[in-house]
Amino acid sequence: MPLITVADLTLKIPAKGEEILYYGFAQGDEILFSFREEEVRELTEVAVEEYPGNTRFADYKTAGVKNKSIQVTKKGVYVFRFNNKMLLKGR
Repeated sequence: MPLITVADLTLKIPAKGEEILYYGFAQGDEILFSFREEEVRELTEVAVEEYPGNTRFADYKTAGVKNKSIQVTKKGVYVFRFNNKMLLKGR
């Protein structure tokens, strides 16, 4: 089956901020998830959840994830959560 790009985004997540994205997938789909922090800082948490509340992938204090494969076992909404709960250093 050919790959279909669902999203190719650049997000700006401020200190103590969070970004949440929602996407629907069909049974049998495969999610291939990658992200990288452009400023080489770590995000506090990156997670992919099968709504409601079934975490399928989570990584903590990370600056990137490459080609994480998640099998969709039933039709549903998937939540992509990016948390930056770190305080700014310096000022």
